[in-house]
Amino acid sequence: MLLGLLLIGALAAAFWFLAPPQWKQRLGIGTAADTPLQLMMTHSDRQKLASGNELLAVSGRVINPTDERQDVPPIQAQLRSRDGDLVYSWTIAPPARTLPPRASATFNSAEVNVPSGGDELTITLGNPKT
Repeated sequence: MLLGLLLIGALAAAFWFLAPPQWKQRLGIGTAADTPLQLMMTHSDRQKLASGNELLAVSGRVINPTDERQDVPPIQAQLRSRDGDLVYSWTIAPPARTLPPRASATFNSAEVNVPSGGDELTITLGNPKT
């Protein structure tokens, strides 16, 4: 039994260090550092609706600056207070599964009922950093 556990541990370590980033992203264990893709936020707007709810709209582009096709991971959005406390977060679906070399794709997202108090919006590719 101990030998089986050691073998499983060795296989997991080998996968973590040797597997291509695309495989890790498909399993949901990729990080932003695993992708050469770049994000550019082109617009963000926060407004109070007549209902009293707050609407936060974000748009931008995912850019592939490489000469190879790249898988596009989900986009993570986080709204933090000035103190750095996480106020709200959500996942934006990738605008395409893959991006051809030197291509880009536009993303848009709108969230309703966003809590007040968040002043700093960040967007990243891959798993969020807490």
